[in-house]
Amino acid sequence: MLKYFQDDAPILYFLLNEGGVVLSINKYCRKLLGANIVGDNFEELLVDFQQSFTLEKYIHKSDTHHLLHLNIPNSLPRSYLFTFRRVNDAILVFGKSDAEELELLRSELLRANQELNNLTRSLQKKNAQLAHLNSVKNQFLGMATHDLRKPISVILTYTEFLLDETSEQLNSEHTGFLNKIENSALFMKRLVNDFLDVSAIEAGHFHLNITQVNPAEILEKSLVSARIPASKKRVDLDVKIQTGLSQIPVDADKIEQVMSNLIGNAIEHAPLGTTVSVALQETENKILFSVEDRGDGMSREAIKKIFSPFSRSSSTKTGSEKSTGLGLTISRKIIDAHQGKIVAESEEGRGTCFIVYLNKK
Repeated sequence: MLKYFQDDAPILYFLLNEGGVVLSINKYCRKLLGANIVGDNFEELLVDFQQSFTLEKYIHKSDTHHLLHLNIPNSLPRSYLFTFRRVNDAILVFGKSDAEELELLRSELLRANQELNNLTRSLQKKNAQLAHLNSVKNQFLGMATHDLRKPISVILTYTEFLLDETSEQLNSEHTGFLNKIENSALFMKRLVNDFLDVSAIEAGHFHLNITQVNPAEILEKSLVSARIPASKKRVDLDVKIQTGLSQIPVDADKIEQVMSNLIGNAIEHAPLGTTVSVALQETENKILFSVEDRGDGMSREAIKKIFSPFSRSSSTKTGSEKSTGLGLTISRKIIDAHQGKIVAESEEGRGTCFIVYLNKK
């Protein structure tokens, strides 16, 4: 019988001396504890949550099962029902799993698993509903903004006509009214175009027309439209383009949109009479495009949010220009689609620098 307990029995078996020191253990116990504990004090093997264990107390209740918690290496403590019996000068300790507790634990696990499955199915259903609503939203946004383009274009066309043809016949107040109408219509046009870009990106209809292009040519096109607002604010554009730049595979229109947006932002945040630095250079594997202003700069917290939709920079626009809050979000989406990278570096009181990295292959 003793050999059975030592070699084959699926229960815990300890042989202790009068002082509680472990003299012998069986194979099952050795496998569970993963180490030879002979010579250790039995009390040290327990996790005594209530700090109430004394060997003498449990020996006097040899016919009672005691729930104790065994410290298992590299695992959570396990609970067993122990019995203690004195045999001559030794103490026999047997431990077995509490079948009732195991069944309760199994039931709780099954219940928790069922709840998790129900929550997963509910979450999948909600996600499907949200995806459908997002699709409907993008479709509506695309249709609405597309329909707004025509009336805005009409307003711009007739406003420009009135300013060109009747400016000498109107007084300064009326001319000012027309200028405000034109500026508001231009802002609305930019807002509509940004909304169309965002809806196309979210709907998965964002496609690139990749061709081999000289990045210097793209930048020159961006600078044409940037020089007018720069001159109005007496902002000098300091442009440095490295000679002999390699051609790169990009969507020229989309990259021009990014460059124009970054240069335009820099001009808007540049104090009157300062300089905006624009640079285009080549490294071994990449083309680097950078734009730096001398504005108020941004905090670290503001930098983290700058590419989020409808975010507002903490830096002040020096000419009270309006912003859609989508330009940088769209720019990042475009650069991401090109497998490139766009980063912002700024320090409060020292301006902001945006850097775009484009792959040469």
